[in-house]
Amino acid sequence: MSDSAPSAPLTGANALPVDSSERAVLLDVLRGFALCGVFVSNSFAWFSGFVLLPREQSQALTAPAQVAS
Repeated sequence: MSDSAPSAPLTGANALPVDSSERAVLLDVLRGFALCGVFVSNSFAWFSGFVLLPREQSQALTAPAQVAS
């Protein structure tokens, strides 16, 4: 067992913005594409109009088709 005292919790006093020379451009580009994809997929959900339909109608639109025999 060690007899060292527990270290003090980290505070935000040492937190500083990252310098532009420390940034990875490829990661920034990938994050941009990811955010664009999230925006596009959410905009389809928001503006599709399904949220305005009653629950029964939206379930009927997404249910598999019934084949009459």
